[in-house]
Amino acid sequence: MHEKLRVTGKRIDHFERALRREEIPLLNDDYDAQLAQESRVYEQNRQQKLALAAARHKESINMKKRLQRILPDYQDYRSTIKQNRFEEFETRRKEAQNALETEKARRLAAYRKYQEEEKRKREERDREEELERERQRKEEEEEMAREEAARKAEAEKTRIREEERRYLTILPVWA
Repeated sequence: MHEKLRVTGKRIDHFERALRREEIPLLNDDYDAQLAQESRVYEQNRQQKLALAAARHKESINMKKRLQRILPDYQDYRSTIKQNRFEEFETRRKEAQNALETEKARRLAAYRKYQEEEKRKREERDREEELERERQRKEEEEEMAREEAARKAEAEKTRIREEERRYLTILPVWA
């Protein structure tokens, strides 16, 4: 069995090599044919691209010629639009500037009014504090005057009592 497999393997190997020897010239011919086919396709594609590029170029040149005829009108129209937009922009800018100045003046006036109000309140507070201090000072002076008067009165009473006691001690008992 082993011998049969070996003989069959050799036969198949011999057959494969024989096929390859026959295929090699065919493969070379097939390679040359494919190379020629690819060259033709490449050349056709190149020619189509060149023709298409030439057509586009010609179309672009024609378009340029047509557009050059209307270019002065376009430039006039564009400059008119640009001038109109500039004038509109300037008008809006001036309006915005005026609105800004008005708002600025309004805020400045409000701020000054606020400052004046704060100053008035501060002066009023200072005046009230001064009046309160003056009232307290007067009360303290009056209190001191009352205390002084009370002290003088007490001193006077004490003095009178002292004198009475002195006179009473000096007065004879017969009286």
